[in-house]
Amino acid sequence: MNQVETLSEYYKRTFSNENNIAFATYFQGIRWTMPEANETLSKVNFEIIKYGINFQDSRICHLRLVFDIGNVDEIIEDLNLVPDPTIIKVPIKYNETEYKIKVQEQTIKMGILKGFEVI
Repeated sequence: MNQVETLSEYYKRTFSNENNIAFATYFQGIRWTMPEANETLSKVNFEIIKYGINFQDSRICHLRLVFDIGNVDEIIEDLNLVPDPTIIKVPIKYNETEYKIKVQEQTIKMGILKGFEVI
């Protein structure tokens, strides 16, 4: 995000760029490395977007994610738990404008989510 654009303008620009890929990442394990995560997230200003073919209400915010890029393959013993690397196109609505964004599950190469910072 550049310094002159609003967060709303940033989201619109990001959603309009067909080359961008959004990553689905999961916050379940973060409570062990960042016990204050729930308190921090409760203070974040989320916006509502409509996500998926049924355009269900979802929350969006701008965070910096921190990943541990250690030997993830040694941690995952069950190959059924390896994230699917397939990129899918998902419809979303933001401020009444419909976009199609590319979404991929968090990959092993990204590492394990260890923390986040509110931007």
